[in-house]
Amino acid sequence: MDKTTNQQEQTQLMEIALQEVWNKTPFSYFRSGTKLTLLQTDTMLMVSDHLQQYIGDYFNLGLNRADVKPRALFSKYMLEHGIPPFRIYLADMGITPSHYKSVREAIDEMNMLVDHPELDDSGKPTGHIIYSPVFTKFRVPMTGDFYRKRDDKGEVVVDSARHYGYIEVEINKDVAQYAFDMSQGYAIHPKLIARYATKQKTPDIYFKLKEIMGKEKRSRVKLTMPEIKKALGFEPFKDEQTGEWVVPYAKFAHFKTKVLDAVKDDLDRMARENHTDITFDYQPVYLNGRQRGDPDYIEFTIVSTDLGIGYSLLTKKDTPATDEAKGRRREAVEQSLFADGDGAQRGQAPLRPGDATAKVQDFVAGEGSDLWAQLLSAYDGPAKSLLLRAEYLGLRDGAFLVRVSDEDDKTWRSIDDSDLQQTGRQLLGLPSFMPSVRRRR
Repeated sequence: MDKTTNQQEQTQLMEIALQEVWNKTPFSYFRSGTKLTLLQTDTMLMVSDHLQQYIGDYFNLGLNRADVKPRALFSKYMLEHGIPPFRIYLADMGITPSHYKSVREAIDEMNMLVDHPELDDSGKPTGHIIYSPVFTKFRVPMTGDFYRKRDDKGEVVVDSARHYGYIEVEINKDVAQYAFDMSQGYAIHPKLIARYATKQKTPDIYFKLKEIMGKEKRSRVKLTMPEIKKALGFEPFKDEQTGEWVVPYAKFAHFKTKVLDAVKDDLDRMARENHTDITFDYQPVYLNGRQRGDPDYIEFTIVSTDLGIGYSLLTKKDTPATDEAKGRRREAVEQSLFADGDGAQRGQAPLRPGDATAKVQDFVAGEGSDLWAQLLSAYDGPAKSLLLRAEYLGLRDGAFLVRVSDEDDKTWRSIDDSDLQQTGRQLLGLPSFMPSVRRRR
């Protein structure tokens, strides 16, 4: 392989990595949710997404070099007076109004408890362990209004409550320094890793393997069955009705088929679709001639995918291949908005590639005003009057950013603007789960 071919391959791999949003999340945070559904795990990672500004400050301010442990993400003032609540918009999670009920039910189940040392008034450990919830609030606020669903005959089937379209999250300040302890390390991962998965335990195994890679700097590791089951939340429990102890997946053959093989297949699929940076192979190992029951240990081999190799290349010092990949990715994003022939959106005139350069930047004031004008012309739904009154600010993370009044913001949350978001996504060439219009009051 000549040097040019090698550079081309590296460029292609880095282009793949540039299509993902990469977040940093502490391992201690993952360990608080080993019995969550995929929807709950995705919600937890949306909280982590909102914490990225704190994680950035953690490194920029040199807090990662502090001698104290735990090393919390938050300032001493926040830990004493409370951490500002987050709003997670359901549209950011790819959830449509018809699925709000399932989200609300899932969040009701998120009464997760973590154990941490009890502290006295001076901040010193008392020697006791207490259990506290990670979140003091995790809910879907309601507007108080209702809309009616009708059947084919026009009969009212049910009155459904309207939602503001976001989840309110408050982090328990008493456990924040332990649930978000950066001294235990952190994972760098695709933002939507849980949403890409189809098996409940895929994120748990993924983050356990990432933790091993991060702490031990090894791609091959031996884990016993108790270690694996503890990491996955499969520890023995007492049946409340019978009073007997139950061992989840008591037979290794069932654990192998239902968990290990299922998760491996899931990660292998995600690897082919460039949605995970690692997958794995594994081999049960029996000693002393045994071949049945739980193995003495399982040897995992962690495999970097094309996405993982591409991200690793991006984190290295800039090279000609790195510059070329970033340049080609920017050009692809710009040209994907409106292309001649099959790539053109219906009813739209082709745009200049330069019109969309802000899509690959954080925020560019005033950019995309011509696209905004096209949106106002193309959209004629319930939010039209709100759009006309909004102040257009520019493009942020590829979406239109507007400023609205408090009153209009409240009104906006009470209506179904899915048609508006879909129109905007088509205009901007965004994937279906991305919002196209973001509001700022």
